[in-house]
Amino acid sequence: MDNPKNNNKSWLIALCVAGILIATYFGMQRWFGQLDEKLVHYERFEVAPAFALPLQKHVAPAALTGKTQVTLQDLKGHTVLLHFWASWCVPCREEKPMLEELVNQYQDGSLTVIGISSYETAIALRDSGMLAEAPFTVLLDEEGETALAYKVRAIPQSVLVDGAGRVRYRVKGKLSPQEIDAIQNVLVSLREEEKKPSTAAVNL
Repeated sequence: MDNPKNNNKSWLIALCVAGILIATYFGMQRWFGQLDEKLVHYERFEVAPAFALPLQKHVAPAALTGKTQVTLQDLKGHTVLLHFWASWCVPCREEKPMLEELVNQYQDGSLTVIGISSYETAIALRDSGMLAEAPFTVLLDEEGETALAYKVRAIPQSVLVDGAGRVRYRVKGKLSPQEIDAIQNVLVSLREEEKKPSTAAVNL
């Protein structure tokens, strides 16, 4: 016959172990959350990597008129959303309406969307029909070297770069209404910064 005292002791031990495991889980979750916030803060102000990519379609800004290759230096002074995508990417097709709305909303030039088609050839991009439909300027990153430089491990991904060449926001994955709102909030903050006395800009 089981001893009630032994059963009670076993239950108490089990409860203590469960409590320790739960406390450890939430403690680690909080630690990783704080670490992620620090990494995001760091990434938000790091210098955007330079690039030189062949131009596939020109929409904006006007400074790119007549160019066959575009560099980050060409975009100096412009707040740019670098949108990494590909014609074979299903989520990229799904987010197209939101990108079109974003482009239409900022036709005043306060935001320029640059699509960087990665991991595909110029022929595949043209044959897909997505190049003709793209409402933004498109560059080709055939080998994905620029994507890797911008820490893009999977597409789609979008990186907001200010006119001084600093990364200010990053969207990992498909754009959502919430992410569009976040981008717009950053743009408001950038406009507020422009009203303050200028500080030393980061060279592109």
